[in-house]
Amino acid sequence: MTAHHHAQHGSNTSSRFREIPSLIYLVKSLEAANRSQMDALLRDASVTTMQYLTLGVLLEHEALSGAALARRTFVKPQSMQDIIQALEAKGYIERKRPQEDRRERVISITDSGAALMRQLESQVAAFDTALCEDFSAVEEAQFRNLLRRAGVNAQAYEI
Repeated sequence: MTAHHHAQHGSNTSSRFREIPSLIYLVKSLEAANRSQMDALLRDASVTTMQYLTLGVLLEHEALSGAALARRTFVKPQSMQDIIQALEAKGYIERKRPQEDRRERVISITDSGAALMRQLESQVAAFDTALCEDFSAVEEAQFRNLLRRAGVNAQAYEI
């Protein structure tokens, strides 16, 4: 849907500007609180939240290009290069040239990177659970689904 469509067919915006606080503000507030708590949780392991997320993506996918990692972690390619360099220096990832395409290097998690993720799993899982602490199982499932749908809607929005 285009912005024009939203203006013509959206909710009744003539009587009010928008719901306050806006969804944009609420999502950003959640993101900031999440980032702050994750940074504190990961401090002793000497990894940042973005480095942790990158390792998590690499646990799910055997080998990815830097560009694919950037897309999956929602950062710019240059920022991903900085993350890759830091993780590689710590020995948590390695870059290789695959046999089928010697031009592009792919990134994989190392055994020590996987061990770090196993070490952090219980702490991160506890924080993840705390985010929905007073939700019923149904509410948590609905919340996760609504967040996914809002993400799809945000990506599909035409400006």
